[in-house]
Amino acid sequence: DVLAIRAVAYRHDTSGYIKNIAGTQLATNGSYNTFGGRAADAVASVGGAELYQNEDDIGNVTHTGGRIAALWKPFDELSVTFQYITQDAEQDGQPFVQLNLGSYQQSVLQVGNRIPALDGKEHGVKDDITITNLVADYNLGWATLLSSSAWMEEEGEALDDSSYFLGGLPLVQPFASSADIFTQELRLVSKLEGDFQYIAGVYYEDQEYSQASPGYMTGDLTLSWLLNPVDPTNPKLGDQFFDRTLEQLAFYGELSYDITEQLTLTGGVRHFDYERSQHFVTTEGFGDLDILGKVEETGTNFKANLSYQPNEDTLVYAQWAQGFRVGNAVLLPSLSGANSCDANNDGILDGTNTPIKDSFDSDSTENFELGAKLGLLDNRLQINVAVYRINWTDIPLVVSGGLDQTPRTCFGSVTANAGEARSQGFEIETTYQLNQGLRINFGGAYTNAEMTAVLPTVPFSKGDRLPSSPEVSVNLGLEYDFKLGGYASYMRGDYAYVSDFFAAAGETGGDIGLGPVAAGDYGQLNISAGIDLDKFNIELFAHNLANSDGLTHVQVFAGRGQAYRLRPRTIGLNVSYQF
Repeated sequence: DVLAIRAVAYRHDTSGYIKNIAGTQLATNGSYNTFGGRAADAVASVGGAELYQNEDDIGNVTHTGGRIAALWKPFDELSVTFQYITQDAEQDGQPFVQLNLGSYQQSVLQVGNRIPALDGKEHGVKDDITITNLVADYNLGWATLLSSSAWMEEEGEALDDSSYFLGGLPLVQPFASSADIFTQELRLVSKLEGDFQYIAGVYYEDQEYSQASPGYMTGDLTLSWLLNPVDPTNPKLGDQFFDRTLEQLAFYGELSYDITEQLTLTGGVRHFDYERSQHFVTTEGFGDLDILGKVEETGTNFKANLSYQPNEDTLVYAQWAQGFRVGNAVLLPSLSGANSCDANNDGILDGTNTPIKDSFDSDSTENFELGAKLGLLDNRLQINVAVYRINWTDIPLVVSGGLDQTPRTCFGSVTANAGEARSQGFEIETTYQLNQGLRINFGGAYTNAEMTAVLPTVPFSKGDRLPSSPEVSVNLGLEYDFKLGGYASYMRGDYAYVSDFFAAAGETGGDIGLGPVAAGDYGQLNISAGIDLDKFNIELFAHNLANSDGLTHVQVFAGRGQAYRLRPRTIGLNVSYQF
């Protein structure tokens, strides 16, 4: 009775719901991308008609994996938990839609089989990940000491049709990436008698990430103007390599004091020190660049919390906290010197007041929150409510040079800490047990998120709405539990609504020529019903019953007005057996 083991293996196959109509676009000389590039015109320029094929079921994905967990408890004071997780994912294509086509359509070239170096790989994504976690928890009596060590390894592959960059001329980019992440945390949590309690800890992380993404021309090289200057028969245009590292060490502590039996004051502090670097290399047709950037920073964040709990069913609290996101290196070729974006060598991007730097610092938030957690009507009604305000400073934004120049001579840009924003609103979550069998839950949120300050040459303005920030979201659920033939059964319905939002500040979305295109502004209805037949469980479900085709995200991306839609109505049956 000192060792327990759990093991799980699984395979999930999920169908796609996007249709590739590249063949149709070629047959009709239809628009290949948002800019209006015509498919037949592109083939006439560089060949490659066989790349334009219709294909259904784009976005189907298979997840195969497993996990094993072991708990060892040699004596009461010590427990050691080991967990290993592995998963392989394979996706056919990428399930986006193009806004200038039908609701669930895209026009993507089948580029992989044309390049011997790609070994017949098709347009799609692969991802293999393993996570190992070791946790030791020791009860000292007066405190608990915890150690958590985690290792993550990830290998990814993707093949992307990048033809939209060239107006439909066939160009393919394979991506190969790898990531290694190690984290270690030590935490001491007191269990003292009296009014004081504390937490003390140290956190360390070490991240390494690399990516290689060469480019290949897949049409008739004798017709192409994008020839390899060394070997005109070589379809490879050039290489791109990218490496990124992050190392961070942090110390944190928290002290709480019971002012009375109901009133508790808590204060916390976290000191961090990190170093982050990026290295970018391109060759041949992509240009010869070798850029290295690094940023180092130390800082301290604080928090304070005052909570009042008059009884077991009521908690009221007020909290203030600071947070941050690590800065980054800026990968840019030299912008200094004559006939560039720093003609006078003063270190300022011409036409702006922004220094030319190879990094930007962390951005930070200051968070204010008032909330309550209430149990009413003999705990049949649960209410959680909070109002908040977040002040966001030093936001990294792209600052474009030369906008204030007449005539404009600088067309470069840098990323700098160039903006401020505010997000405020409220959230509510309720559950009400009307009677023994009927339960209703409701949740909602209102968010007002906008820019409050920006540098002059940033393409946003004060008052612009923040990206991907719907103002209103609502969810409503109703469940009825009952007996059917003596067996436990249920029926449930869930409805969720999200108001509109945009992918970029200033309410812009879609792509050039399309104007602002919003995501959101849709509702989704799911229903299900099930019954437990001893060891069998049977459930019938319908997701997106009304078959809403709302956009969940619109990507501001040159070339094809790329977006993602809700999965269409899906009806299914779940059957499980417990033994």
